[in-house]
Amino acid sequence: MLLTAAAAAAADTAGVDPGKGCLHGTVTTTDGRVLTGFLRTEHDDAFWDDILRATLTASPWADVIDTEALARQRRAAYFREHGLIDRIAYVLAGGDRHDVEGREFLCRYGQVARITLTEGTATIETIDGGRHVCRRRVPDLRGDLTVAGSDLAVVAWDDVRDVVFTQAAPGDAPPWRRLAGTVTTSDGVLEGFIQWDQSECTSIDILDGDDREIPLGELRSLTKNRQGHSDVVLTDGDDLDARVRAEVGDAPLPLAIDAVGGSGTLRLARCVSDVAAMAGTPVAALATVTLPRDFEAERSERLFDAIRRADYSQHQNWQIFLGYLLLTVIFIQIF
Repeated sequence: MLLTAAAAAAADTAGVDPGKGCLHGTVTTTDGRVLTGFLRTEHDDAFWDDILRATLTASPWADVIDTEALARQRRAAYFREHGLIDRIAYVLAGGDRHDVEGREFLCRYGQVARITLTEGTATIETIDGGRHVCRRRVPDLRGDLTVAGSDLAVVAWDDVRDVVFTQAAPGDAPPWRRLAGTVTTSDGVLEGFIQWDQSECTSIDILDGDDREIPLGELRSLTKNRQGHSDVVLTDGDDLDARVRAEVGDAPLPLAIDAVGGSGTLRLARCVSDVAAMAGTPVAALATVTLPRDFEAERSERLFDAIRRADYSQHQNWQIFLGYLLLTVIFIQIF
């Protein structure tokens, strides 16, 4: 399996409102604090198309349900799939009892206008005018609620009085982005939003490895190898040289650079030399040029002579020198 995650797809979303699709609203706590910003629940709901799950306090069908027949039906179904010990445990745990008072409530957050919490209930108001009274103690309304506004705040759902959902102002962005990319499987290629284990779905979530944890926002690709492990490729950045040095320590790092140039080549080049990382200027460099077989010897001598005589004294950074050199040669190897 090859997984190309959000960072690789970021270029495709250029110009898109960074806050589009992300939960946003105003949270009022029981002690009177008012927090406005992007929202994320402890159960990883962070987008308008995520589903809010709750349980209604009453069912319109409670009066017409034959609870004894329902209990017999549930017991028969369980006994068909389980052995003697499990059957005894089922009876002792009261598996025959069935709660007919409540009924599951499912709604996408994009349809929710407000959630008001009291000691025992959660009243969910929807944008179509609906009002649904649910039990307070449901998984989606437990744990913590993160509010990313001017500051990042984390409040417990037990301390929340109500949440009013609103659209973010154009241009506002949360400190996370939704994971998106391409997944290659034995059955074909899938492209779209990505989520791990019904939980990790944003750039700040963590990929747990055997010896390190990696924020998914730093992931460029993840490939399953023959040893049953995964090969991970990370995105680069202005701190690439420091990150590489932290990984390799004092080990020598030869580097081959193709004739592309740009910021990516500059970052790779900085990984080679501590002098370059400190903005120093090397006194010498070894250049190896690969030329076509029919390239005349006289022309090659003129090329090397031009490289040697070129005045690079105005260039304070050797990567700029390298960039100019790459425009002339086909391949450079620096050791």
